[in-house]
Amino acid sequence: MARPFRAKWLLLPLVLIVIVGGYAAWQYFSKWESTDDAQIDGHIHPVNVKVGGTVVSVSVKDNQPVEMGTVLVQLDGRDFEIAVSRAEAELADA
Repeated sequence: MARPFRAKWLLLPLVLIVIVGGYAAWQYFSKWESTDDAQIDGHIHPVNVKVGGTVVSVSVKDNQPVEMGTVLVQLDGRDFEIAVSRAEAELADA
């Protein structure tokens, strides 16, 4: 007869632990909302250039934060050097 009485005392804490653990898990996971159609707000900031040209190197990585005035890309300067030389030659001829 001692065995069934002992089994009840061992089973009772196990049942209480399961109940308390289930309640704690329910409290924890009920704070998180799950959705399949999440939406976020985004802000588009245009990047304008003063001149066009061939890109030689890109100085930043994807999603890297930058400050205003940071050099993002370097352009091939040969086209501009030729244009300046022509303009100087035309100015000298005038």
